[in-house]
This record gives sequence, C-alpha cells and structure tokens, in this order.
Amino acid sequence: MQLVTPGEGTEDTRRRAARAELGEARWALTRRLADARLVVTGQDAAGQDYAEVAHEALIGRWGRLRGWMQSDRRFRLWQERLRLLARDWREKGRDPGALLRGAPLAEAENWLAERGGEIEDALREFIQTSAEREAQERAARERTRRRLLQASLAAAFIFLLLAGAAFWQAGVARQQRDVARARQWAAVGMDAFNRLPLNQGPVIALALGVESMRLEPSLQAEQLLRNGFILAPEAARMTHENWVEAVAFSPDGRYVVSGGCDRRDESSNCLEGTARVWEALTGREVARMTHGGAVWAVAFSP
Repeated sequence: MQLVTPGEGTEDTRRRAARAELGEARWALTRRLADARLVVTGQDAAGQDYAEVAHEALIGRWGRLRGWMQSDRRFRLWQERLRLLARDWREKGRDPGALLRGAPLAEAENWLAERGGEIEDALREFIQTSAEREAQERAARERTRRRLLQASLAAAFIFLLLAGAAFWQAGVARQQRDVARARQWAAVGMDAFNRLPLNQGPVIALALGVESMRLEPSLQAEQLLRNGFILAPEAARMTHENWVEAVAFSPDGRYVVSGGCDRRDESSNCLEGTARVWEALTGREVARMTHGGAVWAVAFSP
C-alpha cells in the first residue's frame, strides 16, 4: 500500500517509496516481491534505495490490493498529506510556523497511537516536535494569563486601599463613608467587568457588587450583580427557588450557608424555607435543612 498513491476523486497511481519509509522488515519483503517481478527497486540520484510497483496495471487489476487500499484509504490519504507538510517543514529549516497545531495535531497523534508501526521516523519526529511546540506555547499563554490576572487583582486591591485611606483621612461620618465606598466598589466592579477577560471580570464584579449592596443598595450595584451572574462560571452559583434572605461564611471560609423562602402561596406567604450549606469554592450543595417558614438569619458556630 505504501507503493500506491491514493487518489482523491481520481484513480490510484503508483508511488516511489524510499527504503527509509518502508523500514528494514518491509524492505526484505520488497526484495522478495522484486524477485517475483511485481516490484522494481533502484537508487535515486542521492544513492538512496527505493521501490515502486512494476506496472500500474497491477494496481487496477489486483483485487486484493484494491480492497486493502479501500479499507485504508483514509489513513493513506492522511499519511501522504503529512509527508508533504513534513517535507515543507524541513525545507523551511524546521520553521516552527510550519508545525502542526490544533485539530491537525490531534489527528496526527491519534494516527500515531493507532498505526505507529506504519509511520516512518521522519513523520514521527514531525508529530512529536509539533506536540512539544504546542505544549510550550500553551504554557507560555498560561504564564501570561496568570501575570495579567495578578496585575489586575493587585491594581484593583491597591485602588481600593487608596480609596479607603482617602475616605478615612477625610474624617467623614461612617454612613457617608459607607455610601462612598459602596459607590466606589460598584464603579471598580463595573470597570473590571468591562475590561477584564470573561474568566476574571464577572467574578471580580460579583465580589465587589455584593460588598457594595451590603453597604448601600443602589441601582448601579444591582445592575453589576445582574451582569456578573449572567457571565459568572456556573460552578460559582448557589441558588434557591425564591428569595435568599441571609448568607454567612464558616469561620474557616470553606463553606457558605444561605437561608430564605423557597415556596410561597398565591398571596406571597412563605410556606417553606430552607437553610443550605455550600462549598465556597465550587458552589456544590453539601447539606439542606427545611424550615416551616422563611429563614431570616443564618450563622455558623465558632
């Protein structure tokens, strides 16, 4: 089959295969086929041994070979395409830009796992070099993402500290300070929501929005919470069927307890409430306690 070029909408044709592509075990078989005058062997201008089918009539008239080609056509078409890509990579001085990436690399790794014995060393090297390069690029992207996240969080933290210090130094009253801080946090949260990536901005916006609403409810903070919940990771959500009236963290910060009313009648009277315990990091519910009415306050024992 390595001596046949599979056609794509055309007839299969004979192909000259180098000894290095066939391997020594197949080369011994090639010599036997040459003795039977089915295969022709020779050397190219560089002195490299090669083999090819003696006549293309063999490809069209040998039913068993046609059956082999039909069953393995997808692999052979991929293999020929990869040989062209690998040759282009070598001719370009092993340019990293000519390596496989994404779906083509995944396909190559699958074929290598399934048909490794039929893939020559030159193609193996091309696939392995591509995989190593993609791993390096992925690690570099992750390092860049972490640096950006750290810088963003540090900037937000410093900004909040400076805002808090300014309010304290001004000597404003507690209520006025709370109102100002609530507005400031809502503004910083909205800025984080608009500027940071989707895996960062909504989470920071939610945290600042909660603190803003706790100090001084406002339309800006409410909108920030709504926007953050829409795009926040699903695992971070902890939900009741109705209003949540109270929330508290455990002393070690590992769990959150929430309470509220989960079922009301047509007159909005609470028929049943619950207190629910969640893992803080994952949002997974770990316990639920049912109450005859709304749960208005929750707390962890120290």
